[in-house]
Amino acid sequence: MQTTINNHLYVVNRFFSTFLIPALLLLLVLSSGANGAANYRPEKAKRTLNTDRYALSIQRDNLVDIHSINDLPIMLNACPTVTYVDQEPRRLKVTYQQSERVSINTPLGKGNGLRFQSDECEWLVATYPGQPFITVDLTFTNDSKKPVQVQALSPWSLNEDRDGAAYVELGPSGVLRVLSNPPEGGSFPQIATGSTTSVGHLAALAPETREGLLCGFLTQQRALQTLALEPQSGKNGLYSLTATCGDAAPVEVAPGETLRADTLYVSVQELDLADGLRRYAQAARRLENYPALPKNVQHGWAVTGDEATNETAIRRVMDDVSGEGRDFGWTHVHLGTAWMNDATTLTVDTEDFPQGLEPLARYAHERGLTLGITVPTGLTTPDALATFIATGNQWGVDSIEMDYGPSTMAPGDIYSALRDRNYPGPLPVYVRQPETTPSPLSAWAEASRQYYLPPTGSPRLDTQHTTPGQWDGKLSDSQFATAFSLAALQGSYLRPTTPFSDQSTLRKQILGRLIPGLDVAAHPIDLFGDAPPQQWHLPLKTNAGTWNILGIFNWDETQAKTFRTPLTDFSLNPGVRYTVYDFWAGRYLGIIKDTLQLEVPPSGVRILGLRFAERRPMFVATNRDYTQGASDHEEIAWSHDKQQLSGRMSATKGFPYALSFYIPEPYRLTTATCSVDGSKSVVEGESTLLTFTPTETGEVTWSLQF
Repeated sequence: MQTTINNHLYVVNRFFSTFLIPALLLLLVLSSGANGAANYRPEKAKRTLNTDRYALSIQRDNLVDIHSINDLPIMLNACPTVTYVDQEPRRLKVTYQQSERVSINTPLGKGNGLRFQSDECEWLVATYPGQPFITVDLTFTNDSKKPVQVQALSPWSLNEDRDGAAYVELGPSGVLRVLSNPPEGGSFPQIATGSTTSVGHLAALAPETREGLLCGFLTQQRALQTLALEPQSGKNGLYSLTATCGDAAPVEVAPGETLRADTLYVSVQELDLADGLRRYAQAARRLENYPALPKNVQHGWAVTGDEATNETAIRRVMDDVSGEGRDFGWTHVHLGTAWMNDATTLTVDTEDFPQGLEPLARYAHERGLTLGITVPTGLTTPDALATFIATGNQWGVDSIEMDYGPSTMAPGDIYSALRDRNYPGPLPVYVRQPETTPSPLSAWAEASRQYYLPPTGSPRLDTQHTTPGQWDGKLSDSQFATAFSLAALQGSYLRPTTPFSDQSTLRKQILGRLIPGLDVAAHPIDLFGDAPPQQWHLPLKTNAGTWNILGIFNWDETQAKTFRTPLTDFSLNPGVRYTVYDFWAGRYLGIIKDTLQLEVPPSGVRILGLRFAERRPMFVATNRDYTQGASDHEEIAWSHDKQQLSGRMSATKGFPYALSFYIPEPYRLTTATCSVDGSKSVVEGESTLLTFTPTETGEVTWSLQF
């Protein structure tokens, strides 16, 4: 790993801090001349705040630094700024004489902070023990005698003009890859290098050193939020970083009035960016007490409006879904916006739904189904939102999905309305970005980049359940399996637009083996790659054991692709043996160690299950769903005394189960039994297959005797 010269100099200076002044001066000269380090200061900090992860310090020039526990600089010379109309950003007045250490107690946890209080601002930098992030709050006060026009506030500015810098250890290539939301708009986050401006938040990774940086806003009271990351000229690994928030039009602040910036989240020493993005999204929800939404299953048919959407046609589909479809896990009908007559008034189309939606919702419930609707971006006030939610509750619909877009009310108002529960009833409201237009498999690939980082800017959006419009009629069978495998691994709802009765037998089987799925989502191990994420990891730990589910995708529609991935990339231990099961192929592949190597066909997917290879007989996988036994098994036990492997599971009526087992030498299977009549077992080398088809849904037990 390459370490920046500046970092080396910093350590050297600490080590030789007792040497003579000429030695220090020489180091300063070298630091400035060799790499242009930002405002190197050997003097003692005026105030410090230490955590178990890093240290904050206020220098004599009143700028704030962050260092690692090894005393290496992470961010230097941070300060708050204000931007008036037609002016450059101006540093706000904060001094260490007006600073104090304070206790922090927020929904994010307890901690300690440094608070600066001056005539023109209050600036609070908060730390949380055991966590790799800080939060920053800024409140501006107009201390002049005239109104001022504020264009933007920056709670955190590491600007080269003020000798500020974020330090990233890049490695030999000198490359930093940034996941960002383009300011000009776009469907999904993009990967950029070099100077980057992102809406709402950004995450950056040095691929060779795995050093990461994450910065984003947690609240959304201001409409415009941008993060600007720019490499400093001639200074390898040094970056200017500025987080600003404002409004489309300047805000006039009268004398003595205040203006608050949105709360900023800065991860200063993030070792796992995928996990850091999850933590960032959780922090946004916790900070404003965003209401927890029920984790109800909503897989089913999505109405697009292209087909007949009148009440009679939808009742017919409900009859079909509540029959055979329920056995495959379809429990939901989502009307989308097909119920509307007018997007402005949000009235029901009485031509197609002459009785309104209440009878249709009741009809769905009588058949054990749920009914959901989508509200477009026409709502413009919290009162209008509250009124409509109350109306939906009276109709009896089970969920509302509210599109969030540029024409919607301010996001802070949306969340305030939902948080305050200014409406009667338990009706859940999911705020999401609008679905994209019908598109090929490439859109599913690009959408996978929004892993906890939605393009609209708010991490509180229900990104886990956001996918492109699932127009399955535009996909081949191979693409169908690939697309919906991705949706399942991401924890998304599966809502193809083709009614269940019109699906082919193959596609019914694909959907049935991906439903009901889990509420937990896999994470991409190659989020910062050149191509859209291709390799996903879902670790599962249950009472029955531990599984590692891997999804390997080939987005190329013409060429097969061979993957060679170290198991350490999936957070698996080197030198350890794992069993491998290929879910869609339905077969046990054997034992691997250190490296995963496999080929994926064009537009294809391989879902693998890896389990620690025991030195005795062990259960490997079921073929029922992509979790391969983690979802359906309540218990798996090995008795050394009895030389017996046994299990207890929940089984679905009519499904042809095939349970795979690994039986190493010197064990020999003597008998295999199952509580389902007609079960069979087949031994092939070190693998054994136990098959059965339940006649009823319920508990099944099995045992293997050795």
